[in-house]
Amino acid sequence: MIDSGILKGTLKILVMNVIDDKENIHGYGIRKEVEKRTEGKVLITEGALYPLLHKLDSQGLISSQNEQNGERERKMYSLTSQGQLQLEDLNLQLLEFSGTVIKFLNSKPSLF
Repeated sequence: MIDSGILKGTLKILVMNVIDDKENIHGYGIRKEVEKRTEGKVLITEGALYPLLHKLDSQGLISSQNEQNGERERKMYSLTSQGQLQLEDLNLQLLEFSGTVIKFLNSKPSLF
């Protein structure tokens, strides 16, 4: 599992990417998809996911609608057009930052 301090800054990007890829997905589905796509290295707790979803919704980056599933009602999430634009920008920033960190780690002086 990856340290939660490292994940904190990328949780928004992971969640938004899942919502973009799997439009109309519920919270549990988001958690499971992130776990699957990260091969179990990223486990999102409900306490981290649902406040983030509420924040993204209030910022207009995602939209939500209630859907009846048998006797249960589930809140389904999808990305708004504003959310898609921001996600594109966030993905580019993360790729650039990741490349910079990899270069930094590879430039570490050898002790021998």
